Amino acid sequence: MVNPRTATHSPLAVLVTAVASTPPSIPSNDRATTPTTAPNATSSLDRALHATLSRLVACLVNEKLVAAGLITLAACQKPAAALSLDAATSPTSSSNVIPALRRILVLGPYNSHEASLEQSTQFPDAHQIQYALSIVHSPICGPPCPIQEEEQSWALGDSHAYDASWAPVRFLDPDECESPVFTYTEKETAVPMTSVRALMHSVAKWNNFSLEIIDSICNEMASSVAHQAYAYDHPGPTPTLTSPSLEWEHSVVEGHATHPMHKARYALPPLAPVSVDEDLKRVTLHLATAPRTQLQIRGEFEQQLRPLIKLCGISDHILDELDHDDRVIFPIHARQIPNVVARFSYVQLLPYTVAATAQASMRSVVPDLMPTHVLKLPLGIKVSSALRTITPWTTFIGPGLPPVLEKLKLNRAVSTAIREESSIVAIHADTNEAKHLACLIRETATTALQRRGNHGSPIPLPELTTDGVAVCAALAERSPLGTGTPNVTRIWQLHTEAQRLAFLTDFTEKYLDAVLPPVLHNGFAFEAHQQNTLLRYDSVSGALKGFLVRDFGGIKVLQSKLRASTGITMEALPDGCAEALDLQEVYKLAYHTMFQMMLHRMVRALELHYNGKGWAVVRQCLRQRLPRQSDLYHLWLESPWVDYKCFVTMKIDGLYRDYLYTKVPNLILYQGESAGVASSATDVPALVTRDNSGDITSTS
Repeated sequence: MVNPRTATHSPLAVLVTAVASTPPSIPSNDRATTPTTAPNATSSLDRALHATLSRLVACLVNEKLVAAGLITLAACQKPAAALSLDAATSPTSSSNVIPALRRILVLGPYNSHEASLEQSTQFPDAHQIQYALSIVHSPICGPPCPIQEEEQSWALGDSHAYDASWAPVRFLDPDECESPVFTYTEKETAVPMTSVRALMHSVAKWNNFSLEIIDSICNEMASSVAHQAYAYDHPGPTPTLTSPSLEWEHSVVEGHATHPMHKARYALPPLAPVSVDEDLKRVTLHLATAPRTQLQIRGEFEQQLRPLIKLCGISDHILDELDHDDRVIFPIHARQIPNVVARFSYVQLLPYTVAATAQASMRSVVPDLMPTHVLKLPLGIKVSSALRTITPWTTFIGPGLPPVLEKLKLNRAVSTAIREESSIVAIHADTNEAKHLACLIRETATTALQRRGNHGSPIPLPELTTDGVAVCAALAERSPLGTGTPNVTRIWQLHTEAQRLAFLTDFTEKYLDAVLPPVLHNGFAFEAHQQNTLLRYDSVSGALKGFLVRDFGGIKVLQSKLRASTGITMEALPDGCAEALDLQEVYKLAYHTMFQMMLHRMVRALELHYNGKGWAVVRQCLRQRLPRQSDLYHLWLESPWVDYKCFVTMKIDGLYRDYLYTKVPNLILYQGESAGVASSATDVPALVTRDNSGDITSTS
């Protein structure tokens, strides 16, 4: 606890003093390789709280649910009696000298009807500020302005050992946040936050949100903290080039990089709560039957599942009897049985079980007895954005998509779609009920590659023996977490900046070739974020070969554009979210998944964000693939503002199928920490130039 020096000090003065005089207890991810504290100096619970709080703060700032400003303190050559700053940030500093630079993020209410903190270039009313934390790198900000000496005196105390400036924050990433987050109390003190609830209650007050909804969301974030803490103490395997694909899936410790419910395992009744030590990687499936008339069946579901059923010990005689009774056998996740029993009286459980291994998504499992396929099953558990059930729209789209996939403009040398081959779902007037009973069968990565390999030709299994397949979410994870380098840097031995730039260029070129052409030519966007996209590489040399894309429940398609370019349309149920109203909906999803979620995390993992060089690579790769006069070129390479998906606002509004967006700076145009975002790509010099042969000739 930090007390104000005088009773007349404002909340801003108290908070800034508290942050400036407290060493960060948990370094940001960006400093994980050179931590300011020993690896075991903080508890796993503290680190987990930071993981959730940093994501929450970033969401609140970017979604404009709070106003945010950056105060930068630059040291003069004088001792600072009023502010005892973190000596650990500079090996030569003493406890009474301000480090060369200290950045402090301050938060207050956002008022869209007046000159708010986010919009204003004036120093804010110090009494608006309620929260503050240390920032390790500058976020993307508006124009800075100096804090005048008289303002420093009443806002920051009487020390003049620093120059202070202020800037409104336009875009914040969780990696930029350090712990702890301080809150101002009624006792005129600043104390570190120990949960998300106080901050969320302030957000509710400032935005007139329902406290009941806010408390429900806080419960989900508390679940995220608890499960993240356990994951820190019990991390998965440390992957290598030779790791099997499931080992890569299980190496994901933090998961979603920007969602504050990233590790939530929040079960809703009648399901029992998920304990932190419950094993959701190795699971049991129960076989059950239901009348055929109660199920919508897509594809050859029964034929595909029959080998698994027979391996469970169900005889042909019993199967024939079931067929005669016109019933269908299907698996249910053991965790989902209470939901099925409570909702569907016609379902009959059978005395047969199947062991299975979950992928990164807990509802997608590979049966031990059928390793060639993945079963996607509903679970009444909330993770990040939604309840992890499966809607009738999702079970309908996937099995009907192969004809469309065959006609999409795809670079088959580097792009493989993992097909969803068949499905069932309960027939019910209320889709919120139907989504609790479903099963979707899709290929594994290996099965998909055998079916369709390079240039559309099947790859024989012997030729796949040196192929590695890694879920892209695992590439940016750190092993051992908190003290190690990202997996991608460690495994591919990217020790120098030149090596990291070369890897990023290869990665970006192949990724864009794999997923961009359908967006540009067909009005079709895969949901190609880190969990849905798999990197294919040579497990001996590490050479990148291409990407696989899975999970079609979140695609966006403009049917008129698809028909004009391919001659066919996508089969879809009415009122689904996959059909876009216009191309802008397709482009929004593509930008969110491709750049904000995939390439942004890769650029940061390779330490190429704050120097701007990673985004220069992305711009160059885009220039080579987008026609200069295309809408996408203007939207992605010339527009300084883009749409940003609002995770927290969507949770508050109860949305998961419909998306809400706000405007944020365009990361593609990011030039580096000191320069921010350019007004267009033409203002940014290319990092890499090529001669007519395509060889790299120079960098700038």
